[in-house]
Amino acid sequence: MSGPVLEGEGDTDYERYLNIPMLLRAPKPKDQLAHRDEYLFQITHQTAELWFSQILWDFEEIRRRIQADDPLGAARLVRRCVFIIKLCTEQVHVLENMIVWDYHDIRLALGQGSGQESPGFNGILNNAPALEDDYMALLERRKVDPFTVQTQYRDHYDLLELGDMLVDFDMYFHLWRQNHLAFVKRMIGQGQRSVKGYSVEALEKLIVGTFFYQRLMAVRDEMTLKSGTSPPGRPSQ
Repeated sequence: MSGPVLEGEGDTDYERYLNIPMLLRAPKPKDQLAHRDEYLFQITHQTAELWFSQILWDFEEIRRRIQADDPLGAARLVRRCVFIIKLCTEQVHVLENMIVWDYHDIRLALGQGSGQESPGFNGILNNAPALEDDYMALLERRKVDPFTVQTQYRDHYDLLELGDMLVDFDMYFHLWRQNHLAFVKRMIGQGQRSVKGYSVEALEKLIVGTFFYQRLMAVRDEMTLKSGTSPPGRPSQ
């Protein structure tokens, strides 16, 4: 067999194409780990950053497709982002296999590093809201409102698909944040602070009730009220 034809580091084209030698150097050298499971901790978070970069890359194309009046094409990519967030959530649960006492060896090695500083996480926080703006602008061009899209969906199925996928992304990203917080509580307790100094309670307040797409969520309230399926509210005491 002939040798590799691609340039780069590695004995095979597979290694060179995926830049595997560099990837395997991304975690700490094994002889420098604070604990054996620090390797797991690092690659879990490094992998999440790669996935987040894919989401941000897809956000650019999603916006382009919405602005080009291609809601189904955009919806397909949003669906992919939903799957990625689900994968990242499962990764969090892998970390729960660490012994809690051993985790503190790893925590001492973090310096003042905090998940709140994640470039991928903050990139999603900063860029996700624009997708709803683009969606609402598309509805305006089509001369239709979110309630009509939801209730007369047979006439607006492409818009329904995109709107529902955006809500799914919002929900699953929220669940990823909740799962990550649950992991923090499991490891350090509920009354402690992150290495950055944030209390667990403060981190929880950042998550509860925070969704990207308030207008798409509001139409759910509108539909429920107009359907008459909820019991009447009690007067405030």
